[in-house]
Amino acid sequence: MTELIEKYIDSDAIIDAGLKNKYDNAGFDEFISFIDEELIRHEHNSQQEADETEEEYVSRLLEFAEDYMKLLLAEQGKGHGLEWSRRYAYTMLREDDTSAAVWAYQDVRKSDPATAIEELRIFATTHNGDEHFVRQFALLADEDEEHYHTLIVARAAAYSRIYKEQMVLGNSALFSHKYAECLAGGILSLCKCYAEAKEYEKAITAGEPVAFAEVLAAEIAAFIIRRYSSYEARDEEMVERERQRLGKKFYMFKSEEI
Repeated sequence: MTELIEKYIDSDAIIDAGLKNKYDNAGFDEFISFIDEELIRHEHNSQQEADETEEEYVSRLLEFAEDYMKLLLAEQGKGHGLEWSRRYAYTMLREDDTSAAVWAYQDVRKSDPATAIEELRIFATTHNGDEHFVRQFALLADEDEEHYHTLIVARAAAYSRIYKEQMVLGNSALFSHKYAECLAGGILSLCKCYAEAKEYEKAITAGEPVAFAEVLAAEIAAFIIRRYSSYEARDEEMVERERQRLGKKFYMFKSEEI
């Protein structure tokens, strides 16, 4: 028990909570560590509500710590490691359940990218995901755009579903990837996503670098849907001239990889 904990909480209350919840030694140490960290935050920036007594705050803190442990142990029970489980549980308590996996993945990735992918595979098995889900989740989370963390799980799930649908229809892996990525990313125009996927497939098949293919495909798709009712209705000669023009404009992407 730390001095800080003893300053606020009777040690018997901590022990009783540990016994009630049947924590093993490692679990009890984690329980104490969590309470200690919360009290450090409290000392620096009071966590006590305006109309709350110190006794009420301590009671709430103990309940909060027990809730944290339930979430952490549940994650470990699924096979997750301690680092993932800690961040997942804390985010679930403090923020929301739609971004907890993203923060947990990113925390683990900082120290061990390979383990982060394995953690993500475990997460996928408990969320009806597969390797397509894992791949797209990692791609989106690695971009580190915090403003859409809450969308990543849903987008990865949609990507996986659409990708498999397109493969069943006989489309190539290149086409299926880009089409699924486009639709799952929030683009509502089927025509735009179809055109982008076809142009991406064309560019990669021709040996273009991924970065260049992605930029070119997006620009050509935008050009096509502004002028034609569908990809098949395009004037290929005019589109080819635009490809050539854009190829020169975005030539710098030929030497860059994403």
